[in-house]
Amino acid sequence: MNRNDLKSSIFNALDQDGDRRLGSSEMRRFAELSGFEGDDADWQEEYQMLCDPQGCDFNAFGQLLDDDSEDGLSVSDAELVDMMEELIKQGASLSTASAGRRTLGAATEVSLEYFQREREAGLYDGEWKAWSAQEGATARSPRIGRVDTLDGCPSSSTVQEAIMFVNEQVQNGIFGDQSGQAGNRLSELLAIQGATGKAGWFEFRIDENVLDEEQLAEMVLAPEGWQVDKSTIPTGYMMHIMSVGNGVKATLCGREGLHIVNSLHRDFSKCKRLCDTGLCGVVGRKRVVLLAPDVFPSGKVLRSPDMECPHLKPLANLPEEEAWQRLEALAKTPGKGGVLDLEPGMFVFVPHGWWHAVRPIDDFTFITGPSQLSNLGVSAVS
Repeated sequence: MNRNDLKSSIFNALDQDGDRRLGSSEMRRFAELSGFEGDDADWQEEYQMLCDPQGCDFNAFGQLLDDDSEDGLSVSDAELVDMMEELIKQGASLSTASAGRRTLGAATEVSLEYFQREREAGLYDGEWKAWSAQEGATARSPRIGRVDTLDGCPSSSTVQEAIMFVNEQVQNGIFGDQSGQAGNRLSELLAIQGATGKAGWFEFRIDENVLDEEQLAEMVLAPEGWQVDKSTIPTGYMMHIMSVGNGVKATLCGREGLHIVNSLHRDFSKCKRLCDTGLCGVVGRKRVVLLAPDVFPSGKVLRSPDMECPHLKPLANLPEEEAWQRLEALAKTPGKGGVLDLEPGMFVFVPHGWWHAVRPIDDFTFITGPSQLSNLGVSAVS
């Protein structure tokens, strides 16, 4: 094993509840492997120095192991091997630990300050890395990867072929009670495609109760390392999305009457938890703008930023195209976020809390992707 594999295996072995964070008792087990011999009071003091109250995610845990400052642990490769061997002796299994299912705990309510602390901890990468199956959805910065094409709908599909592909899924009942609506959306999509000045975006929500988890993973092109677990799927988030034309109506979450900057959002479930999301390109290209969670406070609608904040208020008074370019320029500011073109066969991981806006480049696009609930919730403007 290389160092990163060792860190990941130890993290998984310690993560007994599968929530992708090491809480106090889980971190204490690690501390005792490192030689900690204090009592409960000593440990509480130590834990508060090492971790945020909500625990250590994989990135924070890895940084502690690598940190040779006074506040870090500076654990050598040889020490990691010894710890892994001890965990195995205690009954931990590398294979079962890595494949463990997540268990959602009570949602931790967070505010803008929480994300500012994540930045201070160095969790937002200046340059995005490749998607890693080992790291999976624990990353706190976007990740870029590759995915297969949908079986029956290659990237070269025409609009009509893509519509027929989804229509076949309608006939197979994968949209459950939404099948009638899905059929109506296909008819509307077919009617406006190719028509001058017409635009729109259309969602086709997969009923996660109709398919098993393996079928769901295939249907939304979940990349290797993404655990599709029905207990953590946010209601209505496993879907296909098609767009026709350009402009605000073809922009994800945009609609007629809104300024295009209003399409900026973060993924947020009905149960008021932030969501991790993957965007997978199937047909056509989309421009994706991503901004770190601490760049904007949230607005009254918790999935949307405060449009009165200094970064966004001036944009609402600009022509849409100029406003969008200003939004891209903000995202390209070092440390703020980034911009990419999502192409067929490409995957971008959007971690929970990250603001994003998506608009088509081509006249017809088709994207899909998996989503999962995080352990973070927001119940007030923050």
